[in-house]
Amino acid sequence: MATVYRAFRPDGKQVAVKVLAIHLADNENIRKRFEREVVTLRQLKHPHILPLENAGHEEGRPYFVMPLLTGHSLADLIKKGPLPADLISSYTHQIASALDFAHTNKVIHRDIKPSNILIDDQGQTFLADFGVAHLVLGEQDERLTSTGEFIGTVSYAPPEQSRGDIPERSGDLYSLAVMVFEMATGRLPFEGPTSLVVMKKHFHDPVPNPREFNSLLPPKLYDVLIKGMAKLPAARYRSALEFSEALDGALGLHVSEAGQDDDDEAWLHPPEPTTPPIITPDRSASASPAAGGFDPDSEQIDGPDDPFAEFDAYAAPPPAPPHADDFDDHFDAEIEFSDDLTEPAETFAAPAPTAEPIPDPEPEFVAPPLIRPLPKVPRAAPRPSFPWMQFGIYVLIAASVVAIIAAVYLIYRELNPPVLELDAPYRSASLNITFSYPESWSTRAVDLAILSDQPIPTILLSDRPIPPGESLAAARLVIAVQRINSIDVYSVTPTCYDSIPGGPARTFNCMLRNGYVAPDYQDFNTSRYHGGVKLRGSLPVQRASLPVILLPTNGSDWVAVMILYWDNYDGSRDIWERLAKSVRIY
Repeated sequence: MATVYRAFRPDGKQVAVKVLAIHLADNENIRKRFEREVVTLRQLKHPHILPLENAGHEEGRPYFVMPLLTGHSLADLIKKGPLPADLISSYTHQIASALDFAHTNKVIHRDIKPSNILIDDQGQTFLADFGVAHLVLGEQDERLTSTGEFIGTVSYAPPEQSRGDIPERSGDLYSLAVMVFEMATGRLPFEGPTSLVVMKKHFHDPVPNPREFNSLLPPKLYDVLIKGMAKLPAARYRSALEFSEALDGALGLHVSEAGQDDDDEAWLHPPEPTTPPIITPDRSASASPAAGGFDPDSEQIDGPDDPFAEFDAYAAPPPAPPHADDFDDHFDAEIEFSDDLTEPAETFAAPAPTAEPIPDPEPEFVAPPLIRPLPKVPRAAPRPSFPWMQFGIYVLIAASVVAIIAAVYLIYRELNPPVLELDAPYRSASLNITFSYPESWSTRAVDLAILSDQPIPTILLSDRPIPPGESLAAARLVIAVQRINSIDVYSVTPTCYDSIPGGPARTFNCMLRNGYVAPDYQDFNTSRYHGGVKLRGSLPVQRASLPVILLPTNGSDWVAVMILYWDNYDGSRDIWERLAKSVRIY
């Protein structure tokens, strides 16, 4: 944004001159931000804020003059390791007083970090670089910062600043607490390979205990940092000096009247080891609590207000009944067994014999001579023949049914290809959007230059994983989601700026109506957002343009859902459009 020169005044004193970078001189937004820093510094006259000595323009480029400090920055000190407690307290108190003064004058710094804290040869700190400061003046700042735009440094920015919320003083307090963590441990609380990973940790991860990185720190410092880096702004300290006082108490640098900070001061001056006395607990009745409650010695609850009195019956289980089975606990009724498992045998009397008359034998048949009956030979049943005709008919019918079902299924598949469900949610903190995608797909957050010249945060979705550095051809279908600046990408003319929040359709229609070139589009509306467009591209890879869907965000940004690569992927129907319809902007 600017270049800082070492310069000499006519009286020979060395000063620092900050000049707007030459390639940004024609950028009206950057120029206004630079000139507003001059206005901010003129109203902030504080012993620990780097003052403004002069300002002006040279060959159309604005500049301003500040004192030249020959010391170093706080970042230079932290690189050497954790700072001692007295320096942490001194630097924090000086910076806190400067921050509270700035907040009283309706200035939010928005970029509190060690490189913006300068230290002179006498150990005095100066808060510098108000280039991205926010003035609580209403409409003025809204013209310089778009809704949802990130301003600041990711490693120190609070969650609400990453979301693009309206800046408040609590955001500077969060950054101050992050800086104290770094001074005490020599490292940042949240680190990661990319800015998106660090931003996500600021959103969701708890504050790590600084004693994990510096065991000499007092335990109460963790409680102060938890409140200072609370995710919700309302849960943090009310002012920077209040945070500084709490920090001094945690470091044991001041003792309260009731001696509450004795334990924390011990880390500065460790006591000599002593042998603790042996204490014999008094378990007599007189030692029981008079007011009732839990007795730590007897491990019993006593007193008239004992809330567990009704459960005393469960303290010791009753003895099992004498003839109970071992499994009585599993049944509602008790089963008892008799000691004598034998029953007396019943006596059955044999029936008395009875006299019955013996019947006379039947007379034997004697065939007359020469006449004998022929034996009866059973007639064999006729052997049934296999019903070939009926079997053939059944087989023909079954084959016809199978063929018809297969034909119907093939026709149905041709007319209705399978729909891949969007069964997984994805939330992007960098884009401030959520959408749904197939759970079996692979997702990756990268920075890509697709529609714009500069790489911007992008979410890549592909049916197969694409290793870093590999070509998109590793997958069959690749979809990208970006949040783009409509003015830069589609060269929206100033006469149509008011149409941008209404959506791409309204904006392109305005450009065409005023005689400007605009893309050929089709309307694309969802249940949540109206005014979107669909720009058809030619596939496969040898294409003239990308298939793009543009959705409005009620600001100057639009959400773009694009097909980057397609290789005969037929696993789903209209997945690109269905994914775009699931987008929700917050």
